[in-house]
Amino acid sequence: MDGDDGAFHHRFEGAETWAKEFDAAERDAWQKPHEVLEALKIGKSATVADIGAGTGYFATRIARLAPQGRVYAVDVEPDMTRYLGERATREGLSNLIPVLAQGDNAALPESVDLALLVDTFHHIGHRTAYFTRLKSLLKDDGRLAIIDFKADSPDEPPPQYRIPPEQAVKELAAAGFTLVEQPSFLPRQYMLVFRKSAPSFAPPQQRSIASPNTASSGATAEKSVTQDRNFMSSGGPKTSAKGRCDAMTNRTHSRSLSPSAGWSR
Repeated sequence: MDGDDGAFHHRFEGAETWAKEFDAAERDAWQKPHEVLEALKIGKSATVADIGAGTGYFATRIARLAPQGRVYAVDVEPDMTRYLGERATREGLSNLIPVLAQGDNAALPESVDLALLVDTFHHIGHRTAYFTRLKSLLKDDGRLAIIDFKADSPDEPPPQYRIPPEQAVKELAAAGFTLVEQPSFLPRQYMLVFRKSAPSFAPPQQRSIASPNTASSGATAEKSVTQDRNFMSSGGPKTSAKGRCDAMTNRTHSRSLSPSAGWSR
């Protein structure tokens, strides 16, 4: 079913039935799980979220790659999370943790090093808002990996719901992500790897003491000089010209070292 949120909505009830398709041995030939995980360079202590984990095709593999880490197998179908919990127990994967999510919220219990979505991007509605929220659940150096079907793939979804990689990049840029890798070894799918976009800071504005281009500033400067001369000639404090220069230099130096100046990321 379709919706007005840009997503292809499809229920995946009956996990045992879906497992026969999702975990079929012949899937390996085109899904290339070993190559995918090798490209993602997942460390042994990594914290990973497999969003749209289904019956655990990738989640179980990641759990074995990261035995000192945690793998959150996220799905919106209660029957899938039930199946994932049973599979984790059956296969001795104590670091695989099922998470029942909501359609607009991954419901992760902590920040992760990597969020992986395989054949799930087209099922998510209001994607810019969704991934803006998800960005806050990535660590500062965390990554987001999207794998989804190409236009000519023989698999689901229907052609009108296949999202071109260029559109995915544009939507994720709006959510605050920057594309950093685009591996091309998958025959039926594209693969995009993102990082959080670096925050941008406006350069500090430099203030001049007097602008020579305006009549008013020139008049102000001359008035100041005249007052200074009158003050000196009338017996005011006899501050030397060198002392006045030093004072101005010190004031300018203190401004240039203020916390807002020179920030770089």
